[in-house]
Amino acid sequence: MAEGNKTLAQLLRKVITEDRSLLGRRDDLIEKLNALVPGEQQRDYQPLKRAIMDFNVAETMLLADGGSDEDKEAAKKAVLQIQLEASVQAKRAQSVVDILVEAMGWHEDTGAEASSFVEEITDANADEVSIFSEVEAFNVASEAVEPPKSWVCPNCGNSRNFGKFCVQCGYGKNQPITWNCPVCGHGGNAGSFCTNCGYAKGAPVPVQPTYQMPGQPAGITTSSPKKKTDYVYIVSVVSLLLLLCLVIGIKFGHIDTGKFWNSTKVQQVDKETEAFLASKVGDYPAFFKNNSNFPFLECHMDTGIFLDKSTVKIVQDGNTPIIEVESFIVGNANHGGTKESNRHKTKFKYDRDNIMLFREDKGNWKYVNRDGPMSETRGVVSLAQAAYYIAYGKKFFYDYNSEGFYKRMGLKI
Repeated sequence: MAEGNKTLAQLLRKVITEDRSLLGRRDDLIEKLNALVPGEQQRDYQPLKRAIMDFNVAETMLLADGGSDEDKEAAKKAVLQIQLEASVQAKRAQSVVDILVEAMGWHEDTGAEASSFVEEITDANADEVSIFSEVEAFNVASEAVEPPKSWVCPNCGNSRNFGKFCVQCGYGKNQPITWNCPVCGHGGNAGSFCTNCGYAKGAPVPVQPTYQMPGQPAGITTSSPKKKTDYVYIVSVVSLLLLLCLVIGIKFGHIDTGKFWNSTKVQQVDKETEAFLASKVGDYPAFFKNNSNFPFLECHMDTGIFLDKSTVKIVQDGNTPIIEVESFIVGNANHGGTKESNRHKTKFKYDRDNIMLFREDKGNWKYVNRDGPMSETRGVVSLAQAAYYIAYGKKFFYDYNSEGFYKRMGLKI
């Protein structure tokens, strides 16, 4: 086992020695490991962290803990297979198994060194034996421990989910599926009836009454001519009045055209969205000047940090994308401050394979430890997470921040 993996195994053993059941609670387990793994071990730590969070391998191993040697062998094969099916490199998948076995002390229980599945297959007819066929053969070795079954997310369609939440969009496994009412448009209904108008889910949608003109062939209907005429008249009068007010205001300097259109835009949205634009995050506005283009990121003392969504730009696409984004701060934001300052541009690079984040610093890429001190992460990790979500419509760190954060980033008017 590599020296880095031995260190990780020792840290994991230290954590589960206090409470073995942590293996079945991945969020608590990762929280404790994050606090112990030093910065220089972060690269070696990422495959283990991903396997625990995305594939729940620790729980699979826990199911066989205290069982027979055959049970443990089957659990190791199951953990390896889960990773290989998710396109994890065989060497990385094997290192995760070795770390878990070492941390759980299974070597001590059996009195023998754990075998490396990848090495066994390489030594025995490497030209003919496939790693996948070997793993498949071990699947039937024991019926005591079965690999966790995957489930398909009803929200995004991802089928590689093994835990309680979708690894792609964060949707809960047992979360009720909501629906939008076809009559009034109200969303978020979870039961059989619309909570806004009482429409029964699946019932025929009521047809609006139509008017048939005298002498018109049957089956061809039109709106009532009187109602249509009244509607056109009212709309025309209102439009003329608004246009007249606008011309007079601009002529005599009473109306700032930029502010006018911004305010008109807010007035045109539904009341729920308008209320969200004017809402707060603690004492801070959710959006700078109620503008959906400037969502709130985080704060420090009386200063609010905001993002300019219009500046999000994918500089380089692919498996290691680079995104450019601008942010700014507003002093005294929690007490009505409206002066923007310190606007600056930042470039981030996202390593999707290892779930690692980097920030450009004077022409070099500097690693960003999301669990580092606030002096290093404030206004950086939240900005990078928001830029990635705006650019790709999904999260980079799936367990980062609350749903309110992503609603602010995804709001479009």
